[in-house]
Amino acid sequence: GPPPAPPQPLPALESAKEAPRWAWRSACAFLLGGQVVLRASRGRIHAKNFATQLRTVGPSSLGVAMLTSSFVGMVFTIQFVREFTRLGLTRSVGGVLGLALARELSPVITAVILAGRVGSAFAAEIGSMQVSEQVDMLRVLRADPVDFLVTPRVLATSVAMPLLTVICFTVGLAASTLLAAGVYHIPANVILDSVVRALRPWDMIAALV
Repeated sequence: GPPPAPPQPLPALESAKEAPRWAWRSACAFLLGGQVVLRASRGRIHAKNFATQLRTVGPSSLGVAMLTSSFVGMVFTIQFVREFTRLGLTRSVGGVLGLALARELSPVITAVILAGRVGSAFAAEIGSMQVSEQVDMLRVLRADPVDFLVTPRVLATSVAMPLLTVICFTVGLAASTLLAAGVYHIPANVILDSVVRALRPWDMIAALV
């Protein structure tokens, strides 16, 4: 009789193959993130590798983050002080600066620095390990690459980012206060009192999250 017809591919698989690349990458990122959360919840953390990556993420990014946040704080101080002085609201400058730094500027600056500096370094390092077959060697040695390579880096970034955010906020506010006091002759205690009145605990909690 005639040979059997070859099996037809499933329509779902055919439609999945035609999905855009960003959809595949997003699905892979969610899947990898779920694996990291699962392994961290089970305590499968490589402590030595985690400490090494924490030093890479934290202290190595501190200088860039502090410098960037100080300049951003001073630029916003110049813009705010000019307008608020014209309106006679110099006592509100500190509150506006504190809210802007806590809610938006410090978290965004920290995230951009970590994504651009640390994230690209992690991607290049793991990519070079994949090309040189070091990841395959981990599998041969019965070591899970997610446990050894991905989980420590994700946890180190999650621990270092809130700390860097607080440091960026402090440095940016200090630079703003010094500029306002030195150039525009607004006393530092006026700036800081306005910050204390304007900020709420939830502002800092939201910035860390």
